[in-house]
Amino acid sequence: MTDRTLRILHVAYYYLPWLGYDVGLAQAQNDLGHETLFAASNRIPDLRKSRNEQSSEYPCQVDNVSLWTLVFGSRIILMPGIVRILFRFRPRVVHCHVVFDLTAVLIALMKPFLKYRLIYCSHTSYLNTDTRGSFWRRLIYSVFNRTCGKIIVSQSDHLVAVGENEATMLEENLSVNGNNVRIVRLGASAKYFELNHKHRTNARKSLGYNNSDHIIILHVGGIIPEKRLQDLLRAVEMARHENDNLQILITGGGDQSYIKSLIDLARELNIQDITRINGEYISKKELLQHYAASDIGVWPAAITISTIEAIASGLPLIVKSNDIYTGFLTSNKNGYRVTVGDVNSLKTAILEIANNTQLRNAMGKSSRDLAVAEFHWSSIAKRFLELYEPSNHS
Repeated sequence: MTDRTLRILHVAYYYLPWLGYDVGLAQAQNDLGHETLFAASNRIPDLRKSRNEQSSEYPCQVDNVSLWTLVFGSRIILMPGIVRILFRFRPRVVHCHVVFDLTAVLIALMKPFLKYRLIYCSHTSYLNTDTRGSFWRRLIYSVFNRTCGKIIVSQSDHLVAVGENEATMLEENLSVNGNNVRIVRLGASAKYFELNHKHRTNARKSLGYNNSDHIIILHVGGIIPEKRLQDLLRAVEMARHENDNLQILITGGGDQSYIKSLIDLARELNIQDITRINGEYISKKELLQHYAASDIGVWPAAITISTIEAIASGLPLIVKSNDIYTGFLTSNKNGYRVTVGDVNSLKTAILEIANNTQLRNAMGKSSRDLAVAEFHWSSIAKRFLELYEPSNHS
């Protein structure tokens, strides 16, 4: 890792502490003595809304940038104000958290003039980005990948993905060898998510869970069909006959028609009285209450950074089995993996954890230990600082 102080510019679509996470990396690098600037819009193009919010968790320097969504709502995005920031800040390293848009191209084109190291870190996969849903989307992304993609690849010093799914999308769309894509996971603030019994008691009281015997099963993240949350509802419906203390808490915005279908399914299964579905994004402070109040974190299919936050919060995990990453997430004997779509196995895993307080507590401690060792932002910041060095150019 470098001993020099670096000027590092992080670029992302948006800075919204209630939803965005890239700023955690910037703050960790700032804490290590480097000068960081986080440049982003405060508007999410898909939500068509602005919300100015500074985070006490991440107080690093932030610069808002105008954001344009171009061509048929395809999420091909341009932030023209980034040029002004590049010339003003004069970074030694640009860490670009966006790849498949015109902002990434603009940053690549400016590199020869400003001589910075350029790292692209992709958070984009087929789970969160539709590149094939219509003729126009297929055409736009095909043209982009064959033209702009070549510029991005030629100017990058490293291509990084936050997971295997994101790496696959980089490889397939930018025609790069998988050996040239590094994987560096997302993280969470181990300090921020350090919870205790008092947090749990207060959080449960605030959320209206007054029965201390309740076992709250939590899912956090975008509520979309790829998450297969209907499997969670069906598994709990079967499990409640053996443990009538089970409660379901699902939090996150997403596909409103899918959210409605889950509410309808809960009513059909007659578990509406034990099921809460909060179909909108909430603040980090509110989210912390949900983690603190819960006993088990369940992601039956697609996973997100919320899974890492659950680990940092000390929750046992139940995740899908057919994924290298989920194997790592449960590598500290802190949870179970089940086959996607196997509702009976999901029910069994829920009951094993719910019915055994000693096991649940041991798994929770193991989750917390894993988070501190592997997912703390400071550890991830150091991994990226190593990539910033010219000697690590691949």
